[in-house]
Amino acid sequence: MLAQYLGPIDSRPDPSLKFLDLRCYPPSCYLMQAGADAGVGGPLIEGDVLVVDEARHPSHGDLAVVMVDGTREVFETFRVGPRFRFRPVGGGISLRLKPELILGVVVSLVRRCAA
Repeated sequence: MLAQYLGPIDSRPDPSLKFLDLRCYPPSCYLMQAGADAGVGGPLIEGDVLVVDEARHPSHGDLAVVMVDGTREVFETFRVGPRFRFRPVGGGISLRLKPELILGVVVSLVRRCAA
């Protein structure tokens, strides 16, 4: 699933973040938005705003942002022995990726709901 970079956590580029207490996040966090290919059947849906901590290392079950062929994508992480496999959110073939490609771990998300 593709994700668009929105900026550092303190920039509040999205109106849905006005209720989020940004003081509880470290300065190593930034914001991303889930792309249209997220769909509606998985852990993320199109338009979700993700809070990503670039200082965290992924653990089993995390959502990780990874640079793949010049684009930011979100993957689910699975620990298999001493290594991790990364499966695209929404399904697909899992991959082994180099640690330097991991841009951070999703620590929170904000979902817009219809009123």
